[in-house]
Amino acid sequence: MPGAPIGVFDSGVGGLTVVRELLWRLPHESLLYLADTAHVPYGPRDPDELRGFALGITQWLAEQGCKLVVMACNTSSALALDAARRLVDVPVLGVIEGGVRGAAAVVRDGAVAVLATAATVRSFAYPTALRALRPGLEVHQAACPDFVPLVEAGRLGTPDAYSAVCDYLDQLPLADLDALVLGCTHYPFLAPGIRMKAAEHTHLVDPAVETAKAVKRLLAERGLAGSGPARHRLVATGSTESVERIKATCFGGSLPRPERVEPLTWPACEAR
Repeated sequence: MPGAPIGVFDSGVGGLTVVRELLWRLPHESLLYLADTAHVPYGPRDPDELRGFALGITQWLAEQGCKLVVMACNTSSALALDAARRLVDVPVLGVIEGGVRGAAAVVRDGAVAVLATAATVRSFAYPTALRALRPGLEVHQAACPDFVPLVEAGRLGTPDAYSAVCDYLDQLPLADLDALVLGCTHYPFLAPGIRMKAAEHTHLVDPAVETAKAVKRLLAERGLAGSGPARHRLVATGSTESVERIKATCFGGSLPRPERVEPLTWPACEAR
């Protein structure tokens, strides 16, 4: 139903960057955000375990009555998007397509680099999708395992955070990059430091922007656009501390206090 919420999830607070774009573009839509803080970070985990998390959360959000589910997690989108779409009867969107569209819109004759979790890098989802649009495109990847823990701990703008930014970006041919994709939804919180290190001509691509546009288009096409009043809900499978911190510093009073939900038992899904 049009008045039903949009479900959004991530391993922790990163997906709130997608929520931020949705709130701005779709102020009349209700949102149900789930942070899987019991299992953050996702990057080092086994792919089958990550698929199970993504499918279980998608199913749970559909059971809560969500009219659409957004995998606001690049790792989940890389590993489980097609299976999730087979699992539930509501539309499911990922964020990798948005990152690819955003990069393709700004790349000229140079290369593209993707900063992502180790699991997303191993999946080769971004290089595959980018080269499908732009055959022969030079695509670099850098796994950034320290970024998610830094964001979850609220250590933004610290010397440790900038040191990590320098360590990872030094792996890339910075002068050759037309676009640098923030291939994890946590990473836009570190964008000021990344911007300082990247070349002036390099575009930073936040997949959340194109993802929110895609949600708006899909709701319009299917006649599912809500008309308000918007009622939002934040839940976490583990600690709510990081969600509360980001909510307070980035959203003011626009979102409610996060709730703790009992650790979810992810079903063994044949859709894998």
